[in-house]
Amino acid sequence: MAAGPTNGVVTSSSTQSIQNRRRNRGPTVRDILKDPLLLPVFRDFLEATLCVENLLFFQEVERFNQLITDQERQTKFAEICSMFLAHESEMELDFPDELRAMVLEATVVEEDVFLMLQAEAYGTLTRDSLPRFLASPEYDDFLANPPDSPRVACQRRKLERFFGEQLVGSLQRNELLDKVLKRNRRTVQRLSRKSSLGRFGWAKSRNTLSKRDTSSSVLVSEKAGASSLNPRTPTTPLLRGCDTRNSDPTLNSSSSSPFSDQRC
Repeated sequence: MAAGPTNGVVTSSSTQSIQNRRRNRGPTVRDILKDPLLLPVFRDFLEATLCVENLLFFQEVERFNQLITDQERQTKFAEICSMFLAHESEMELDFPDELRAMVLEATVVEEDVFLMLQAEAYGTLTRDSLPRFLASPEYDDFLANPPDSPRVACQRRKLERFFGEQLVGSLQRNELLDKVLKRNRRTVQRLSRKSSLGRFGWAKSRNTLSKRDTSSSVLVSEKAGASSLNPRTPTTPLLRGCDTRNSDPTLNSSSSSPFSDQRC
């Protein structure tokens, strides 16, 4: 019997092939043990029909097979024997007496001490439990409404935050595209309303600015007219760098004198 990972669940890299077997011929027990979505449904069905002991024993042996040190194996061996093999135990399994005695009387706990009993449990699951599960309403409901895988659940949470609403059912590409288009249309309408308000506000502010500019130009023209009537206001600008001590027009007539101080 091939050993699986802890908890009897193997992460499968061929999820699509498992899904195809679900729909076509139904999964095997090994497929169910590899399927993290279907395994809880199978276990709940077995608990409801009061025959979950073989599955739990198989999973406990898988955990035992993953242990490394002898001390850990010895402790787990005692737990499994007291839970599934001891007489009148809570989950006592109906194994052949010779196989049961061979395990209980073992003096050295080897890695394959439960190998024969694990094969017996696997055979019981395949012959008895699996056919009843595949014909049950629980399996039909699982096929109709499969639960989300961890990856799909993460994607669903992200999409629900993006759309702001709860997404029910499978995440079909066409349905998501329709939601994106509807969201984009609402966004475009909202932005168009904002842009129309913005244009109105800009036109209003532009009219206000034009009125302010007009009033400012009137004030400037009035000041210019008043300054032209003021005789004290110089009509000609002073030349930069010129000596203006003799800027009197009466003295400018004698600017040709050699004693003139006006220089540029």
